[in-house]
Amino acid sequence: MLINPLNLSARFSIYYQLHDNLENKDYFIIKGEPEVILTILSEAKWGKPDFENFYATQIELRPKAVKWLVDVIEQKFWKSASLGGLPSGVYSYKETIDGEKIGVFREMNVGAKGRKGFRITNYDRHDRAHTTTHYQDFWLPDDILLERDMLMKIKEVVSCS
Repeated sequence: MLINPLNLSARFSIYYQLHDNLENKDYFIIKGEPEVILTILSEAKWGKPDFENFYATQIELRPKAVKWLVDVIEQKFWKSASLGGLPSGVYSYKETIDGEKIGVFREMNVGAKGRKGFRITNYDRHDRAHTTTHYQDFWLPDDILLERDMLMKIKEVVSCS
């Protein structure tokens, strides 16, 4: 089921929330048991919204996968090959973590044109908004991760569990 961060059940709590002025989106880190759920809400302008007036993008990750995700971004993508990062020209990394196949992809247009960042895919969970999609995709721009402290908050949410 798609989790609405504006109307959470007692099983979930918002750990962190930020508004992205560039694309007029709200990012949420939601703590569940045992998952961590990353959600983006954007204003619905056409078509069928996922919630009243909003489109939603969501990915669910187990705590071990969240720790792995942070490590992959910091150690594989943001380090040179000589320091243990991925070789030049390699823009994706996949692994099975705690029974779920997770992929991280370097993207050059995450939302706005020229806005670099990452696409995270959980191949073992169905998309909650689009029931015919048999995986979950989620996008995180570099500036949201670094300048808006999202990466730090993602680290924190699993360390305080």
